[in-house]
Amino acid sequence: MKKQNYPTLTNYLAKTNKNVDLYRLYNPHFSLFGKTCNEEQIFYCCYFSRHMITERNILTLFSIHTFLFYNISKKETIKSFSNFLKYANHDVFNNAFKFRGCNIIYQNKKREVKEISWFSFSRIYDDIVKIKEYGTNHNNFIKLVA
Repeated sequence: MKKQNYPTLTNYLAKTNKNVDLYRLYNPHFSLFGKTCNEEQIFYCCYFSRHMITERNILTLFSIHTFLFYNISKKETIKSFSNFLKYANHDVFNNAFKFRGCNIIYQNKKREVKEISWFSFSRIYDDIVKIKEYGTNHNNFIKLVA
């Protein structure tokens, strides 16, 4: 299978069947420094009170998290995302998640127990790093040409 290069995060989310609408609603670029922790929790609480917790939504959250915290290593990024879900699990997600290391266990809408592995997060991290590097290299090329 051919590896794809995605120029932007929204393009990546759309082409990999992740929830682009969740990112467009959240859009951390509206404010200069992103959203504060309280604003994030309020947003996620409102969103997930109306929508199901699915693998697609969890992976979208991880994509947004990775995009915002780009300079951290892969292991630290995945750990920080797991910690974010652990802290928000009770208040925001109504104890929907269980954790085994950095793997996330949840129930889907059919009440089947599903698990998202560390390797899924690892692949997404690699894709997001390529997007950030593409953007940086593209901007540098434009400045060089101009």
